[in-house]
Amino acid sequence: MTERHGVNNVVDMINECWIGTELARELGLNSRFFSRLHREKPKSLTNGVEIRSTRGLVLVRVPSEVNKFIRSNDYTAVRLDGDDDTEYDFVFQITAETKIGFWK
Repeated sequence: MTERHGVNNVVDMINECWIGTELARELGLNSRFFSRLHREKPKSLTNGVEIRSTRGLVLVRVPSEVNKFIRSNDYTAVRLDGDDDTEYDFVFQITAETKIGFWK
């Protein structure tokens, strides 16, 4: 079989990523949140979040620890307003202005 350079990297990236609109829905964000963030402020990302765009599809990779919370049926995600994050089991910061809290 012929090795196609770059294809395996793209497949790996897709397997580890969320579609931006789906992830935004899971986290209680506006459906265009990651698309706008990628277009307007890509350097404001924190905590290992990566955003890629390919053929109009925005793909978002989050750290594996965060993925466990998102995929778990035991946790609910909500966007946090302000700095009060003490009542959550886990807090994930996407940008300096955007935090997501998870609780059981």
